Amino acid sequence: MFDTLTYYGYIALSIYKALAVVLTVISIAGIVYVAKKSGQIRQANKMAREEKEKQKDALNTNTGIASFALTQLKNNTIQRWRHIVEKLDAQQGEKDFKTALIEADALADAVLRAHGFPGDTMGDRLRSIPIGRISSLNDLWKAHRVRNEIAHDPHYQVSPREGHDMMRTYKTALEELGAL
Repeated sequence: MFDTLTYYGYIALSIYKALAVVLTVISIAGIVYVAKKSGQIRQANKMAREEKEKQKDALNTNTGIASFALTQLKNNTIQRWRHIVEKLDAQQGEKDFKTALIEADALADAVLRAHGFPGDTMGDRLRSIPIGRISSLNDLWKAHRVRNEIAHDPHYQVSPREGHDMMRTYKTALEELGAL
């Protein structure tokens, strides 16, 4: 009986040793696999960080250029706006309001283009402005429609009140865009 127990104990111990060796090999293989994957993930994260840094540096460079361009645009817009207003102050006839509104519309269009709003026409650019970006967007649309009426209908009448309202609308929009 003791021999039988020893025999079965020996077999059990042999099976246990074999399982231990298999589990050890599997564990070592798992550790090697995890180490390799961890290294790959670390490398991918490092590359992603480097890419973000490059983009951030490029953005800072572009922002500097864009900031300079926007400053130039603002200075130019202020000068052009003063010129339009001075001409209008000198003479406030219907023809002068028409000219001032057309020039103010062209100025607003130039600012929209400089801000990167897409489109072939000012109407297209106005449509591309996100809702809420400019609180006076509806008024700007109305002013642009008046400008289109002036440009396409030589008999269109602009009252002094309408002219002043439209000029105020263009001024507000230019201020909201940071150009005045």
